[in-house]
Amino acid sequence: MAGSLKKIFIIGNLGSDPVMRYTQDGTPVASFNVAVNERPRRGQGPEGGQGGQAEETTTWFRVSAWRRQAEIANDLLKKGTSVFVSGSLTVREFTGNDGVKRTSLDVQMDDMQILTPKGVQEGGSFDDAPAFGGGQAPSRPSAPSGNRQGGGRPAPEPDDQDDSEIPF
Repeated sequence: MAGSLKKIFIIGNLGSDPVMRYTQDGTPVASFNVAVNERPRRGQGPEGGQGGQAEETTTWFRVSAWRRQAEIANDLLKKGTSVFVSGSLTVREFTGNDGVKRTSLDVQMDDMQILTPKGVQEGGSFDDAPAFGGGQAPSRPSAPSGNRQGGGRPAPEPDDQDDSEIPF
């Protein structure tokens, strides 16, 4: 057997701005909470298919980013930002100040992708955002793909073929 893997992938929204701290040796660490909302699919969950309204549940993850990733997270993330985070999961149980046992889902971030498009206000959603590029194709130099031979000359036109020989 090749080994083990414990990896988690989450997509959610930041519950607050990241908090940046530094270890004694000066290593930056950013912490932020990500809320992942889950709505039971039709026909699943306690009342999903019985005509009742199934409740949406929210799971909170505490994410820690280190070194350069911490600096990037601190600079670019804000409350409400939608993110994709991958990393390793650690589950901790503790007793809160009120005496109630609680569980903390901690993620040591390996990778992050910001999903909120630029220009969308914090707390916004994709539905509120204009299409990327304003709905227009990006301008770029036109270069035909594939039909080129050496020297930049276009490929010769194929000979006229009888359409009855095409297999479809």
